[in-house]
Amino acid sequence: MIDVDIAIIGSGSGNSLLTDDPADRTFAMIEAGAVFGGTCLNVGCIPTKMFVHVAEVATTIREGGRPGVDATLEQVRFTDVRDRVFGRIDPISRAGEAYRRDGDNVHLLRGRARFTGPRDLEVELRDGTTEHVRAGQVVIATGAYATRPEELGLAATREGITIHTSDTVMRLPELPARMLVIGGGYIAMEMAHVFSAFGTEVVVSARGDSLLRHQGHRHLRGLHRRGPRAVGRAHRHRRDRPAPRGGRHHRHSQRRLDRDHGRRPRGHRPPSQHS
Repeated sequence: MIDVDIAIIGSGSGNSLLTDDPADRTFAMIEAGAVFGGTCLNVGCIPTKMFVHVAEVATTIREGGRPGVDATLEQVRFTDVRDRVFGRIDPISRAGEAYRRDGDNVHLLRGRARFTGPRDLEVELRDGTTEHVRAGQVVIATGAYATRPEELGLAATREGITIHTSDTVMRLPELPARMLVIGGGYIAMEMAHVFSAFGTEVVVSARGDSLLRHQGHRHLRGLHRRGPRAVGRAHRHRRDRPAPRGGRHHRHSQRRLDRDHGRRPRGHRPPSQHS
């Protein structure tokens, strides 16, 4: 049994609670994910913006002729971009984990926690053992995980399609020739832009009449004003309407989705519902 003042579940935003101010307190930090440091560092804000920067460079070169600058883009070396991004991020994650593991007054537990009482936790560790934690306070800072509907997974398996989420798509072994992005939110549009700028043929499948429908009219005006260039060669469509001329229309009930990779950023749920 580990007795601490504060138990923190999650190493992302929860990590910021371990400052010098409460140095006289004892902590347990519990992280079940494959990497340490949370979404923003490993699969969110930081790596995505590094990818977006490269996509913007590629797009600027392609569109250089519009203001009178003639330039040719030979290729985007996806594996070099990927290795550069995570070559910087992964050492930060590892260093952060080592710092907490070796820190004073901190018990770092790599495993999945569940409550057995109001302030009692049972942690299933990676090595198969179990640790019990009793804390004066418990902070839940677990964030959320991307969801993948069971029927979509079964269809993809049947058709030999690989499904990725925002947690995995940036670490692909190579740049896919084609990609279907399911969802019209900001994560979907960000990744559609990145991969289409890199040279992937991207199709976006969205339920509603417009993309980024929860982001406000200012964002929508910017997206639709630029048209297809905002998402490269991605095509906007609804599943219950005819496809626009020249676009690709994939009904969700179709037996075959002829894509190399499918990416589903729509929908997140709490880790307590994550299997």
